[in-house]
This record gives sequence, structure tokens and C-alpha cells, in this order.
Amino acid sequence: MPCNSLSKLLSKNIIHSTIDNYSLKENIFKSIEKDYSGFEKWFQNISKERRKCFCIEDEDTKELVAIMIYKIEDISSGHNLYSSCNHIDKVIKISTFKVEKNRFGRKIGELFIQKIIKVALTNYIKGIYVTAYPKHIYLIQLLNKFGFYEIKRLDGELYLYKTLDKHEIKSLPLFIYQKKLISNYPFFNDNFNEVNKYIVPIRPHYHDMIFYDYPKRESSLFDNPTSIQPESNSILKAYIGKFSRDIKIGDILLFYRSQDIMQLTNLSIAVQIFNSEYKGIFYELSKYKTVFSRKELQEYIKSKNSTLVIFMPIFYLHNKVSFKKLTELSMTGNKLQTINQITDEQYRLIINEEECYKCFHANY
Repeated sequence: MPCNSLSKLLSKNIIHSTIDNYSLKENIFKSIEKDYSGFEKWFQNISKERRKCFCIEDEDTKELVAIMIYKIEDISSGHNLYSSCNHIDKVIKISTFKVEKNRFGRKIGELFIQKIIKVALTNYIKGIYVTAYPKHIYLIQLLNKFGFYEIKRLDGELYLYKTLDKHEIKSLPLFIYQKKLISNYPFFNDNFNEVNKYIVPIRPHYHDMIFYDYPKRESSLFDNPTSIQPESNSILKAYIGKFSRDIKIGDILLFYRSQDIMQLTNLSIAVQIFNSEYKGIFYELSKYKTVFSRKELQEYIKSKNSTLVIFMPIFYLHNKVSFKKLTELSMTGNKLQTINQITDEQYRLIINEEECYKCFHANY
């Protein structure tokens, strides 16, 4: 069952609206009109029905620079995906997915994927699909990366589908689970004996940049996905630090916001690991995922035996797990100034009462 906390993440730093609030004269629709005959009539029809969309506007001109239009469809015998998806009742169709070229690199596409998945989960929907022509290479690559796969072709268009049935990963052996972590986003499985758990401290400034949609973060006048750094919009993010043991793909990272609120905030999964042998290319590996500039990164790793971890945030913790509480549970070694590994038993004391844990865990 979707948790109540999910709905809080739908409106942060993005406009959730209906398409009738926008005009066909927007520049973003020009290239779409060339690809799809009858687009003008279709646009008029969906405007009348007030179809929902996620939108991003230029912060100065208010012109549309990115849009995702979607609708919820019933899977009936006449549906194009009925033969492949007749085991589910409903599916979300992404009707339009477009980001202006001058906004490429801001990870807005990943931001849209996060949002549409949360819409599906809050509506108990276990599938999302989108159609695209083969020439839309960048869009197809992005969708493939996060679990959309070709399910059929019709009239020259690819039908790309993502399942949101988390139970499909429950029986995967560890090595396959690790390999498919990114494509199975946002679901995970922490029941393997080999999966370690860590508390990872992060300063407030960096926390605000990485976890931009944290519900308790104070909003700013400059909260616009076109102006903030790409690591705020991205699904995959980067952390550089010193781990007491060799961290592995699939390990759990519980981020601890230090200095101000001093509590655990987020559960994330490690999806790629690069040890100090790769530090010469840390910046290239973490580009668009880290808060550090190239110069800052070079200074940071000079005197540290660092590990670069590419991680995937899964959910924010609803329960307040403060430094005091962690101390009572014997989890504050080094006063959480450095990364702490905790036992599975300690981890369960924190996580088992979390509402969102059951939303995303494969075994619930």
C-alpha cells in the first residue's frame, strides 16, 4: 500500500498542472507537431479534458522548457498493451515527454521519471508506458536506464514499458539484483546477508543540494529545476568518503544530517562503487551527480583514501531518529563525524517502523 509520505513529494520544485493552462503556441510543441500529424486537434481534445501534466517554466520568461503529459488508462481487451499487460487493471501512459535542448544536462528527464513513478504508486498503478520513435535516441536511452523496455512496435513507434510490481525482484539472486538495481528503481531488497548498512553524515549545505525535495527543507525564491544544479534533479547521486570496509553494490546508506537537525533523513542504495584507484577520474564519474566542482573534488581527495559511491535515494524517513536516539541505540561511534557501519539488528530497530519502507521493499 502506498504510504502517505509519497504525496508530499509530488509538488516540490515542479509544476503539477493540467494542459489547458498552456497554449499550443509554446515553442516546445513545434518539433512535436512535425512528428505527429493531427497534433493540433489532439492538443485541443486533451485541453478540453484537462489532462494532467508536469511542467517546468523558464524562471524569467515563464515559457515552457519541459513538459510531461500523462493519463491513467484502463487495461481492457481493446488496449494496445492488453496482450502484454492483462494481469494489471490500469496503466499510466506518458503522452508527451519533452525537454528543450538548451536545458539538456540539468537532469530534468530524471526528475520527471521520479515524479511519474510517485503518481503511479499513490494511485496503486503497477505499470507506466510511453511511445517513441527510434530517432529519439536520448529519450530511449534514459528510459531504458531506469527500467523501461520495448514491449512492442506499432506503426513505427516503440512502446516502452516499466513495471512497478516490486515482487518481481523478490526472488532474484544477489548478483542479478545488484546488476538490475538502477532499472528496478525505486524498489530494493535488504534481506541478503551480504548487504551491509551504514550511517553516512552529510552537512546541511550539501544535504540541501543533494536532497532538494526533502520535505522539511525550506523553500527558496530560486527553487526552479532550470536554475538549480543537476545533482538536485538527478535520480543517481554521488558521495565521496572513507568507508571502514569495502562498500558493495546494494549496501544501504542511511544519511544523517549533521550540525542542525542532527537526525537521519534518507534511505539510499549504493549502485556503483569506485575506490581510490579511480580518483583521477572521480569528477568524470560523478559529473552531474555531485555537489563538488572539479577543483573542490581535487582538493578533497588529495589527503584522503576516498571511495566514490554512486547512490540512489529511495525514500525519506518519516520517524524522527535523532542523535540522542542513535546514541541510545549505540550507533554514534566517533559522534557520527565519519561513516559508521551498523549491524543488521541496529538497522532493523530504525527501519521497521518506517511507513515508506514497506512501500519500496520487495518483500512487502
